[in-house]
Amino acid sequence: MKKILQLVILLSAVQLSARGFAPIHGTHSGIISGVNFTPLQISIFPSEKTQLFDETAYTIFSVGLLAVYQQFSIISVAPLCGVNNYFLQVAVLCNLDGDSIGIALAPVNAHNKNYGLQTGLLNWSGDKKLGMQTGIYNENGLFQLGILNYDGLLQIGFYNEGYYFLYDSLEKATEKEKNTIGFQLGLLNNCDHACIQLGAFNGDSGKFQFGLVNVNKNDGMQIGLFNASSHRLVDKKTSCQIGLLNYNPRSYIPWLPFINWDMGKKE
Repeated sequence: MKKILQLVILLSAVQLSARGFAPIHGTHSGIISGVNFTPLQISIFPSEKTQLFDETAYTIFSVGLLAVYQQFSIISVAPLCGVNNYFLQVAVLCNLDGDSIGIALAPVNAHNKNYGLQTGLLNWSGDKKLGMQTGIYNENGLFQLGILNYDGLLQIGFYNEGYYFLYDSLEKATEKEKNTIGFQLGLLNNCDHACIQLGAFNGDSGKFQFGLVNVNKNDGMQIGLFNASSHRLVDKKTSCQIGLLNYNPRSYIPWLPFINWDMGKKE
């Protein structure tokens, strides 16, 4: 965890520094100005007269000694890459800013939008929860494979945390979005939307939960050693529990071994 925190601090410092010197939508001029497209961009650092061409030039291949920022690049390689990635982005430290629709490979990947694959230690995507993420910590992805996964639709890892991934808040969600089924496979699973959960401990709102301990605040099926429905379950729901011990506050016998279900009892 200490290493992860150090990487987060490093990412924040580098990102703030890079933004200060070279905003992704800036117009820092290169040694050769006025070129809109070039097959090759060479950069020491994205600042005035430290790149071969202007920062706004479209390029096929970008390479940086310290860092490279570019509006458009198909392949970019540098210790720090701040660029819209359209095929392959490789960085020694981190890839940040811009949109990625290809493969982003670095210890830290942080893009505004990720439509492709982010792979590294820490992966983060901003606006839309799309694309794939593989790493120790993943946040905001359609498919996530890692140790810690946060805010994704399909999650496989040690600990998976899923929230409303297609919209900003429950009030803005359509009925289709509310009923979108997610999937979690891990030792510890927790989700705030309809979800299939397979793990040792499953919590919150799983539509189907299979594990040692299952806790649910909504309707659904629970199979495990201990199953519990939350006392917040106040509307008419349909739920079934199969396990060694089952608790359902809307059952006329809240605690039952082997099987229990929602019997419509008002709390």
